[in-house]
Amino acid sequence: MITTETAEGLLEQARGLHRSTRALLRRPTSGRAGAAAEAVLGVLAEAGEVRPSTLVCRLGTSASVLSRQLAELEDAGLLDRRADPVDGRAHLVRVSAEGAALLAETAGARTARLRCALDGWTEEEARRALESLARLRSDLEASGPGRVPPAPDDHRHPPATSGRRRPAVQHHDRTTAATGPRAARADQEESA
Repeated sequence: MITTETAEGLLEQARGLHRSTRALLRRPTSGRAGAAAEAVLGVLAEAGEVRPSTLVCRLGTSASVLSRQLAELEDAGLLDRRADPVDGRAHLVRVSAEGAALLAETAGARTARLRCALDGWTEEEARRALESLARLRSDLEASGPGRVPPAPDDHRHPPATSGRRRPAVQHHDRTTAATGPRAARADQEESA
């Protein structure tokens, strides 16, 4: 098992890497869509053809903000919208051919930026970093939020003394569950 000091260092570096990566990804690569719209388009490309409420959950945004972004993307010809064949009151959105081309252009530009930023690296160094990051991500995803036990000195959750186990904390996966008032508002918008 790694030391606390090493774990703290990994967390600090992960936060820094997250900030740096977000800065790299947020820079729009075209004048056709801003960084936020490109992000919506990217999530939509991963999701396929879906109702906007699915995107609300995946993006963690409000239905009104997403509705505005989808309208901008549609006006720019970057997404297609059609009536939901199952429920004609709702609609489905998907990335258009132009949107897919923009995403490919964006991915190429971001890759070029990263290659420039890592200009002093050898291919071997980059491959080792890639392998380490892939392993770290895999291990973190495999541990899951409910599988990581609290540290022995974690006083926020003292052990149960009655012999009964504490109930597990419920973590809702916003990428798969559309629940609550935000999702209800998104469904109402779709129906309108």
